[in-house]
Amino acid sequence: MRRHGGISTSDLIASFLPKPHTDGSPIQPSELPSSLPGYLIRLKPQISLDGQVVAQSASAVTMGSDLQGQSGFTQLYDPTQWDITPDQSHVAGQATAIGISAGRISARQLDSLKTKLENTRTQLQANNLQKLTGEQIRTGRTSARYGV
Repeated sequence: MRRHGGISTSDLIASFLPKPHTDGSPIQPSELPSSLPGYLIRLKPQISLDGQVVAQSASAVTMGSDLQGQSGFTQLYDPTQWDITPDQSHVAGQATAIGISAGRISARQLDSLKTKLENTRTQLQANNLQKLTGEQIRTGRTSARYGV
């Protein structure tokens, strides 16, 4: 178990959480802290596709750390040549959307996205937030922003 200044990780986490109620009632969201010390939180960067993790770093980094990325695009006039661009906008703990556009979206992709958005809307309207993921919310925001 990792230690921070003589305190175990689990004790450190517990120090920020509300104590259980003596009557056994559940802890309410308003009782949770409004912020946490990001410099104590270590995360493993990951890439997910349709909610499934497809790649994850072997090592953890401090929340808020800059993550170096690089992307490449073929050049229109010569598809064998790549335009490689460094991307310095990734930050540990921040969701970043990566999109690929080959000119248009297929009907199958559009139907899948429509179904995901409808499911998210249904969950929000029913105030059923327990199973609502950050990815569902981001997909809806990004799709709405780009008019999908």
